[in-house]
Amino acid sequence: MPLYKKPSKDLVYDLINEANPQLEIPASALNVSLGVPAAIAGTSWPANNTNIVLSPAPGSGDFIGRQTVSYRRLDLSALFRGQTILIKKFKSTASSSSGTLMYTVYQLLADINSRYGMNLTEDDVNNANILRGSTLEDGQYTTTVTVSTKATSLGYTGSFSLKWLNTKQSLEDMITVRTLGGRLFPGGNDFSGAHKEILAMAGYGIDGSDALRRTSSTWNGTATSGVVAAAHQVWLSAMLDDINIKCGTSYKCTNGGSYLTTNEFFGMNYTIVVLPHANYPDANTTDFNRLFIITAPANCPWAVGDLYVHANYPF
Repeated sequence: MPLYKKPSKDLVYDLINEANPQLEIPASALNVSLGVPAAIAGTSWPANNTNIVLSPAPGSGDFIGRQTVSYRRLDLSALFRGQTILIKKFKSTASSSSGTLMYTVYQLLADINSRYGMNLTEDDVNNANILRGSTLEDGQYTTTVTVSTKATSLGYTGSFSLKWLNTKQSLEDMITVRTLGGRLFPGGNDFSGAHKEILAMAGYGIDGSDALRRTSSTWNGTATSGVVAAAHQVWLSAMLDDINIKCGTSYKCTNGGSYLTTNEFFGMNYTIVVLPHANYPDANTTDFNRLFIITAPANCPWAVGDLYVHANYPF
């Protein structure tokens, strides 16, 4: 349950308005300026421990003159008596050593406020470094520091112990974009301008068996890999011809050509595997026992990704 969700300044305005219900215009930052709080010496609970001077806010015509009021700032030493504020937050310590800065108190204020229902700000507490020590708890590094309030804090006095405990990375913290695209296309999902041709969209539904049957003298069914060269030109050209007929493309494999030329596959990398194959779970293993993968190199200017052509062997 939230304890004090308002900033210190708003807590003071609330106290002023609660004690003075006769105000026709409630006190706020728009019309009343709060001076620097001054501690009242020798006070103890439940007596007020702070004096502050109220004056008209610049530009406001709601009030004139000044007034000194007293109130009690919240003592964090009493509020968290016997309790250590615990914040579990991931920080990579893979390359750190004892004494390495992990966080500062200010960097953890949002976590403290969220966990304990507070609204502490940098105006309320002093900053402190949280260093990587040598103490381990449940296999994780932990460090405890004292967080003290500033003398000028409008809402608080005292101090509390803050314990940082390293933890594993949280998906909640790391996955900040939760609406994901349908899939990641080779070459990226930005199609607003020129995009390389995605080879995976062309050959997957093609049965390359007939093309291999027509050129069977150039391939014996062996699983292999390499670079498309003259020895592969005949059977690859036959496959590409069938793709062109069914897909309306203009693919070619020209002996001595270069994949740097649009629609040219000569010089690309190829792999032939026997299906099923653990590295290609997306292959069609129901209807085929061979898969030809032609991969566009990273510097190919016109195509990206893998061209899949399925086939059966023997024919």
